[in-house]
Amino acid sequence: MIGVIVWSSAAKLKAVIWCEDQGALAYLQGNDNILGDNGWPEAGDMVELETEVRKDLRHAFNVRILTEGKFTELPELLRDLGATPAPARPALRIVSSQELPAKPEDAVRAPTLLALGAGQVRL
Repeated sequence: MIGVIVWSSAAKLKAVIWCEDQGALAYLQGNDNILGDNGWPEAGDMVELETEVRKDLRHAFNVRILTEGKFTELPELLRDLGATPAPARPALRIVSSQELPAKPEDAVRAPTLLALGAGQVRL
């Protein structure tokens, strides 16, 4: 699997990896899990890795640096996205409607369209 280092500490030999499968973050710990002679990966490095879930924590192993420093803006970009809350949007909105008739006997059931996400629902 491919991932990008979003946080790293060479002093502690620990790193956090954002994986291409968009699953849980993977945690890297110790030199035993690093392949190659490129040293400890830094934030922004693209890596190839294997993962394993142990005790509800996704661990990275067989980590190899593919490109160094290619995505250095990613950690800051992710941090900034978390700082600004997304605007609240209603889940449903009416996109087409018809006024009710004055007398019930004049009623003709006209469809009402509701937008739900990217699709529409006809009622």
